[in-house]
Amino acid sequence: MTSTSSGFQPAAVMEKRTAAMSSSKLMELPYEILLLIFSKLPARSILQFQCVSKSSRNLVNNPALAAMHMAATNEHIDVEVRSLPFSYKNHLRFVSCGLLGFKYFGQVDGKLGLYNPLRREYLWLPQPEYIHDMFSERYGMGFDSVTNSHKIVHFLSRGFPERPNRWVARVHVLGTGSWRRIPLCSFTTVEVGNAYAYGEMHWLVDGNQIMSFNFREEEFRWTINPPPVTFRSSFARHFLINLRGSLALVDVVYSEKKVEIWMYKEQKYWTKDYCMPLDCCSGGYSNFAVGAWEHGIYIIIYEDYCIDQSLKYPTVVYYDLRCDNKKEHCRYQEQLHLFSSTGSLISLKQYDNVRTNSEKNFFDAGECDFPECVSELLKAPRVK
Repeated sequence: MTSTSSGFQPAAVMEKRTAAMSSSKLMELPYEILLLIFSKLPARSILQFQCVSKSSRNLVNNPALAAMHMAATNEHIDVEVRSLPFSYKNHLRFVSCGLLGFKYFGQVDGKLGLYNPLRREYLWLPQPEYIHDMFSERYGMGFDSVTNSHKIVHFLSRGFPERPNRWVARVHVLGTGSWRRIPLCSFTTVEVGNAYAYGEMHWLVDGNQIMSFNFREEEFRWTINPPPVTFRSSFARHFLINLRGSLALVDVVYSEKKVEIWMYKEQKYWTKDYCMPLDCCSGGYSNFAVGAWEHGIYIIIYEDYCIDQSLKYPTVVYYDLRCDNKKEHCRYQEQLHLFSSTGSLISLKQYDNVRTNSEKNFFDAGECDFPECVSELLKAPRVK
């Protein structure tokens, strides 16, 4: 159907013109207002908007919008849970700022890379100083609001636990070509996993202390007043996560079949906000992993020493904290690794100029092979 002399227009044409007019009027707003509006939207929706016009694409790719969006996503408006084959678990070293940090032990000799699942971009980072007697290592990533830069902190242990002063720390500013040594707190052991909250990265160390790294001041320090839970118990496991923008400690006590969530309020005091039953645990020895999803937390239960061989496959319990701790169980028929991530607008292309000419990566127009671990990250499905 075509337009008539009376001015009648088909519905599809009218809708298209209305959308174009709305977009035009929206982009006429002051730039600061546009940045504020877009920073409140989910990252996936923002990236779709860059296809509307050249001005909207420039707005979406503005690093200032990426910084504002990350600061505004404390409520995890677009958090996703993804799964990986269990064999690739050790490749994924950290998830922070919506980026995945992975280490590939192949052609690049263990170099660290960053990957943005939404933009489908990845970037190799400069190789840090080699330490031949490295025993274990931890990573974290955060944002410095003063210099508008992203930083990656890395600390590792040298030799065995009885060796004094064995931990070494260094920091890398994204966009530069090197790492710098920095002082580190004194501790012996550190748990696997970390949580980024309040502009700092947090780790649980020595069983009952929380060590934090401030990305603006580039220093490690202790978080005051750990929650009053029974640390170092053979019947409990503890995990730090970011829950709705706050630092939270999840206490999984499988001997009592319960889960408690302690929240660090206003960076001053801890409160126990939730206490929930864990009724899918057989009572035998179990390994756990904990993460956040859009409306609460999930717990992965690996029961390795059970008579029922089917229990060797993970069971995932999703707790919906909006509606009286509603639970949903999911039993998988394969070993897998889950991780949660919020969307990120950070474009890794803008940092691609720091690599040397001899290095190749994703932006070389297909001139290099995709690392196998990155290919799996690209295919990592979202968990509904």
